[in-house]
Amino acid sequence: MNKLRKKAKCLNYVFLTMLMAVSIFQVSCSQTQIEKFTGNLKKAIEAFEEQKEDTEEALKEAEEARMKALKQTIIKYTSSKTQNFIERWREADRETMNLRVRFNGVIKDADFLFAYCEKKSNIIKDRSLKSKMKGFIQKKKNGFASEVKKTHVALIALEEAIIKGNDVIISLEIVGSLKAVGDKFKDLGNIYRTATLKLPETETLIKEGRKLLESDLSTL
Repeated sequence: MNKLRKKAKCLNYVFLTMLMAVSIFQVSCSQTQIEKFTGNLKKAIEAFEEQKEDTEEALKEAEEARMKALKQTIIKYTSSKTQNFIERWREADRETMNLRVRFNGVIKDADFLFAYCEKKSNIIKDRSLKSKMKGFIQKKKNGFASEVKKTHVALIALEEAIIKGNDVIISLEIVGSLKAVGDKFKDLGNIYRTATLKLPETETLIKEGRKLLESDLSTL
């Protein structure tokens, strides 16, 4: 599970690096170059989205498998208080994953909007107005990049806290499993006592059977 989260985090770093490069990119006045740049950016984002979806699907499958195992071995053995805590933690985990998905979506939408603004600004004929609009675009782009960095750092901190918390949850699940093993000790004790009580009765039956066998043999 942690390996999958690290893979997802790595993809986010790649995308963030791409965004930072875009934020300082000065678009040429050639419309052909702008279209080329926008096309390349779109391909990069599509590739990122495809990898991100694969990672999220793997995380989902891992979580479903863990939930299935948990229902089979843990839930019926843990206290209601522990059960409630585990469920609340899982909700916090899901909310964190949703924040990362929303973060990626915001970046993608804003990135296309900036590319659109840059392309439109190149159509302006008035040099003074064109320069003024490009200044506004760059200022907004720099401000957005700053917010992205700040938000990304906050998300990383939250995701790392979730990873630490997952270790606690896993430990609680282990404790629950060990408690279940404790019940199996009781089952073994019951089997032992039953076997011990049955032994004399079984030995008596064996003796009775041997007498019957000897009696039958004597009639041959």
